[in-house]
Amino acid sequence: MALSLLVSLASDPAAIAAWLSWLATYFVHALVWAAAAALLGRSVSSAAKHFLWKVALFGPLLTAAMVAMAPVGFERAVGPRWAPHELVVSSIGTEPSVDVDGRRDERRSAYRGAGVCLVAISLLGVIRLAGSAFQVARMLRGRRRVREARSLARLSRLQKRMGLGPIELTESPHIASPMVVGRGEICLPSGILDELSETELDAVLAHELAHVERRDGLWFPLASLVNAVLWMQPINHWVAERLRHTAELACDDRAVELTGEPLALSHALVRVATANALRPHPSRWPLPGMANSARALRVRVQRLADGSFVAPQSWHRARAVAVVSVVATVTTCIGVQFAGAQELGIASAPSHVSDGPPDAAAASIRMAELIRRERDIEAQIAIARHAPSVEREGSEAAVHLLELEQDLSHVRATEVWIETRFTDAWATWGDRPRAYAESPR
Repeated sequence: MALSLLVSLASDPAAIAAWLSWLATYFVHALVWAAAAALLGRSVSSAAKHFLWKVALFGPLLTAAMVAMAPVGFERAVGPRWAPHELVVSSIGTEPSVDVDGRRDERRSAYRGAGVCLVAISLLGVIRLAGSAFQVARMLRGRRRVREARSLARLSRLQKRMGLGPIELTESPHIASPMVVGRGEICLPSGILDELSETELDAVLAHELAHVERRDGLWFPLASLVNAVLWMQPINHWVAERLRHTAELACDDRAVELTGEPLALSHALVRVATANALRPHPSRWPLPGMANSARALRVRVQRLADGSFVAPQSWHRARAVAVVSVVATVTTCIGVQFAGAQELGIASAPSHVSDGPPDAAAASIRMAELIRRERDIEAQIAIARHAPSVEREGSEAAVHLLELEQDLSHVRATEVWIETRFTDAWATWGDRPRAYAESPR
């Protein structure tokens, strides 16, 4: 199945059409993935929801690329008029077409300008992300290792219980929220160890260790990069926000599972959020922080206070995997293509409209030449058949007779082709103006 978006590309390069086709396909796939994650992730645990939103952000990149690389396509032959049911087209027209208004060069420049603008817009998003990453790097530059025995002992106990490798615990005076850096580092705000009780400290460390267990220190920067490069895609912003929110919910659930103290974690969240409100932080935070979003903090504290979260079950993950498999299969069968509209007789004027009716005189002259050539070959064949050695296979006379018969077959096929082409051109010239006038410009 191929859903085709027909756009007049005139004589623009096929590379521009391919880029626009991939971008449109990616938009459709992102919409399908996001809808599936939103509709089918309501009754599962936060970890399964996060898995669905993670796939909803990265899955469209893979499925759109698979559709773009697929060699299978459909193409409609040239005909007199376009029919609505003939939307299954995946060919990209690169042959020059005639523009009625004489604006082919302007259109070409416009499409090239659109491609340059898309690249420039993506670069702006990357530059903005680089600025946020540079600001975070500056804030983490002065961090130092934590030497306090109490904190290290509690971290080691939780770490062994979760089966994690070596974890480095650091603190920085320039951050207000605990965060995970890379694959194996937890950075805490300076002074927070003295403000938290033992149960609250366990909850904070368990929450951050859950981020390490889920490798959010790597997934969050990748999600930020995708969102920065394709930031003009509105669905990505919503999906990335849901991905971050469900990651925090999943880590809250994991921390409660490890400590059994949901109220201690909610108190720690309030403390961290209070301190976080007094310090600036990057607008596009590329690392998992414990309380970066004040908007989602109320939901997290409320669900921890009343215990309104879904306990993780094995079938939740299985359901999420099944949903991903179905959506992946569906989206790889959907592709949006920018096809040459001249093939279907819309959006660009057929060449016969401006050139007038087919030249009957030229066709008659060409047919007369072919008829004379056909009679000459028939006469030569009649003579060659009476040659003495023509019956002997492989002889010079037999080879010459075979060549003459092939020439005769070629001439007759050319005659049929000219007659068919002239008839189709005459019918097209009579029908195409009305079809073109009714087509949208």
